[in-house]
Amino acid sequence: MSLKAGHGAIPYLLAIGLTMSAMSAAAHGQGPPITQDVVYRIHADPDDANSAVTFAVWLKLEQADVDGDSAGWDITSIRFRLVGEGGQPDTLWTVSEPNVPTSDGLWWVTHADPEDPQLCEFATPPHLTGTAPANESSDPDLNYDFEAGNYTTPPGGDPWDVTTGLSYSFTQVGDEDPVEAGEDEPVEVAEDDGANA
Repeated sequence: MSLKAGHGAIPYLLAIGLTMSAMSAAAHGQGPPITQDVVYRIHADPDDANSAVTFAVWLKLEQADVDGDSAGWDITSIRFRLVGEGGQPDTLWTVSEPNVPTSDGLWWVTHADPEDPQLCEFATPPHLTGTAPANESSDPDLNYDFEAGNYTTPPGGDPWDVTTGLSYSFTQVGDEDPVEAGEDEPVEVAEDDGANA
């Protein structure tokens, strides 16, 4: 090919190169990160699947790394919701980028397919502790401490589609008694907080 012909080929070659780059990026899964919402609903009576949700912990996750069938999830925020009683408004707390006690700060979860995570695969959260600021400045902040607990399916079956055990304590700053506490309590795992359920 002569130099003269090559000038006309440059835009064509650039277009081919850009197309190949896009195909390579797609093949390697580049693009918007996979996200997941995971909510742990605490019910008034853990032995009654139909009892009201009294407290919920909402984790917002973003997939940050993949190693085989394991994915490392960045917990971008946690929202806590104490459901108001007797017509009182709910109380909300939100903490951004909470501390995750792993070497890389990610929650590693094993998946059947890391590109198609299932809710049931998030049933055992890591031990998370800290203080969450109240959404309303007039409310006290919240000290939180929760982690996966032991859970055995009862003879009658799981109370919810996805059920796990949690050990937890949620205490408003300045109070001695927690607003919610439990050890190895059955908890519903869902994708929304069920405050109106």
